[in-house]
Amino acid sequence: MKCSRLYFIWWQAEEDKIIASPLGNDCLTKGEYDNAIVSFNKAIEKKENHADAFVKKTYALSYLKKYDEAIKCFDKAIEINSVGISV
Repeated sequence: MKCSRLYFIWWQAEEDKIIASPLGNDCLTKGEYDNAIVSFNKAIEKKENHADAFVKKTYALSYLKKYDEAIKCFDKAIEINSVGISV
């Protein structure tokens, strides 16, 4: 199944925040890095301070050898939440 579906985010009501969908993670696992970036960008559009989406987008950018963009993404994730980031 292709990762280029229309559903990019899901709502986690109990924490009242938007979480990057499993779709983005699936795309990373399958090597569909461009699609993963689209998914994580959608999550970031919905919630600008979504540190987890920035971290996962960093992985996808790194696999595509877009290191400058990846560094900017990771810096943004650290700026948002330096305590809760795991690599």
